[in-house]
Amino acid sequence: MAIDGAGYFVIKTAQGERYTRAGALAIDSSGQIVTPSGEPILGKSGPLQVPQTDGEISVAADGTVSTKRAIVGQLRLVDFAKPELLQPAGESLLRTDQSPIDLASGQKRIISGALEKSNVESVREMSRLAEMVRSYEMVGRLLKSSQDSDDVNKLANVPE
Repeated sequence: MAIDGAGYFVIKTAQGERYTRAGALAIDSSGQIVTPSGEPILGKSGPLQVPQTDGEISVAADGTVSTKRAIVGQLRLVDFAKPELLQPAGESLLRTDQSPIDLASGQKRIISGALEKSNVESVREMSRLAEMVRSYEMVGRLLKSSQDSDDVNKLANVPE
């Protein structure tokens, strides 16, 4: 599943609630919807439990999880006042000291059968890395070959 816009799925871990945008979920042997590492995803009223005899599962755009027989629950989606303060907690999970803001049913749209792509442009980032390595090597060579302290002082005045 992918979230269209801002927001995070809530995951129950031994360390407390964690948050993720990674929507690659599965059903474990007990019928809970879990992350690839086995932590349960939370619905509005706790972990989502799917009866094993109910067959295929579907997720509506508002996050309602249902089977052919019944509605199982609704995914809990949250956001934060300052999402930039989220910190990595391992395995695509994030943690924060902020209180999560629960999103109402119609505020965000879940896209079932899709996964969110990385927001990193790998070609651009590799180019930037190559530029930084070249700059570092150039400065290293200059410092190594420099006999005059004025040369080192000139480095401090070079604009970025």
